[in-house]
Amino acid sequence: MEMITKKEAADLLTVSPHTLDAMLQKGLLPFYRVGPRMIRLNRSDVLGYLDSVKVEQREQPKRRKVAPRHECRYVPGMKVV
Repeated sequence: MEMITKKEAADLLTVSPHTLDAMLQKGLLPFYRVGPRMIRLNRSDVLGYLDSVKVEQREQPKRRKVAPRHECRYVPGMKVV
């Protein structure tokens, strides 16, 4: 069992430490208290959570081609209609 810090877990999940704290309060991840203000998480629990919330990427619809716009630039003194 490899134990990791909150910072390492947040990096693995690509969330902020504040978001990780909220996840821990909601009970989404198990953690172990190793001191009055220090916790550790099991690396396999974090990776398992990451796999459980993974969403399959859908195929993007093809975009139609759009003709390029012609640029009109304003020149001082030019009459704008």
